[in-house]
Amino acid sequence: VYLQSGDGGRRRRRRRTLRRRREGRQTMAAQHQKRVVQVEETGQVVDIYKWICIYPAHIDITKKATKVRKVNKTLAISKPNVIEMADSCKHLKLEALIEDKKHPRDFFRRGRVRVKLRNEDGTFANPEITSRKKLLQEVCKLVPHHVLRTKEAQEQMQQKLQAQQTQKAASGSKSKSQSKKGKKKK
Repeated sequence: VYLQSGDGGRRRRRRRTLRRRREGRQTMAAQHQKRVVQVEETGQVVDIYKWICIYPAHIDITKKATKVRKVNKTLAISKPNVIEMADSCKHLKLEALIEDKKHPRDFFRRGRVRVKLRNEDGTFANPEITSRKKLLQEVCKLVPHHVLRTKEAQEQMQQKLQAQQTQKAASGSKSKSQSKKGKKKK
């Protein structure tokens, strides 16, 4: 039938694409219904479908700018954490939720932060932050001063001091024994 009409199967392909689009819309609607989430802090039910997503890879200094990183290397951070990013967003007076998802190009690091950049009426939740890029820049400025980072830095400094003290004690005891061995007997 299709060969006689001379369209080369175009009608069949067109019907197939229209059917797939209809199915796609139905699945999109189902996915949209799944994204309604209850915020733990306030207890209200929120539609997070329009919230923006930010990943730790977006501000990681070890990632390439052409691939994943979205900020300048001078602002980027080593080993960013989802918890630090979410707390930074909350410090900027923006609603944030942590999801257990992975970035496609940074598959081994888990987590993503969804941030409510705009209110329901279209105004910005924080007038100073009007785009994803500005949000990432502000998060980059706040993450190094996060409580987890400062605790880790203090613990690392204590470990270094202890290691230096043990090295001094070990080298001091060696130098005494070496000085005794090096002396000649008369």
